[in-house]
Amino acid sequence: YLDMEDWALLVGLGMVAGLVGGLFGVGGGVIYVPVLGWWLDRQGFAAEHSVSMVLGNALAMTLVTGLVGVWLWKRKGVYEPRTWLNMGVPAGLVAVGLAWLLGQGAFYDAALFRLVFSSMLAMMLARNAWAWGKFGAGTPEGQGKEPSAGGYALLGSLGGLFSALTGLGGGAVMVPALQSLGMRNQARINALSMGAISVMALSSTLFYAMTDQGGLAPAFLLPTAAGTLLGLWPGIAMARHWSGSRVGSRNLRGGLLIFLTLVLLWINRDWILPGF
Repeated sequence: YLDMEDWALLVGLGMVAGLVGGLFGVGGGVIYVPVLGWWLDRQGFAAEHSVSMVLGNALAMTLVTGLVGVWLWKRKGVYEPRTWLNMGVPAGLVAVGLAWLLGQGAFYDAALFRLVFSSMLAMMLARNAWAWGKFGAGTPEGQGKEPSAGGYALLGSLGGLFSALTGLGGGAVMVPALQSLGMRNQARINALSMGAISVMALSSTLFYAMTDQGGLAPAFLLPTAAGTLLGLWPGIAMARHWSGSRVGSRNLRGGLLIFLTLVLLWINRDWILPGF
């Protein structure tokens, strides 16, 4: 059961997640994961199912973000299904395989999940901080280098591994990796990430929906999805507008740094500020 306060809060947080997903190409999972942890605890779900429920429902929401994002990017003229599949199919296979493996025991508990999530978030933060500082006036414009089919598959596999462990969708790996490989068009990077995320998240969502590893929670998914749809369109519009210039692309990277820092602090708030 959700009261009006919970509905309003979940819709609002979904809007933030959609905005972040569209703006930075990371799928919104950096919002869904911490919010899901709070919501499941508030609803009194059993602790032994909390990690699998966080992962399954976060990836279900990431699927919503990805599919709508793909549709919006296609309307804006960015449509590369072959590349999405090159990354998304390996990502889905790795994500589902690892999700099954994690479900075979109770070793991946809430404490270990938070440690892994926080560690990967910290690595993302460090990598993006380094890239932001390096992205100077001498950086070439245009499309940049194009990875091979094998390179896309490897990148997708890494994204799937990251996704299965954290519920973040894989875009947090794919976006900085594509930047590191030489791509300079941030709009195209975001669109490629969204497409691959959609394929991977579809596989993972079906897996969690058909197994007893926690299951999906419609009471969370429906209001959050509604908010996500409201926030995604302006996020993509802003990303497309700002990525057209070097300054805009640098500002997008800077915004992602600030956002990741805030999420990392929130996840570990009880350690940083005991009793908060």
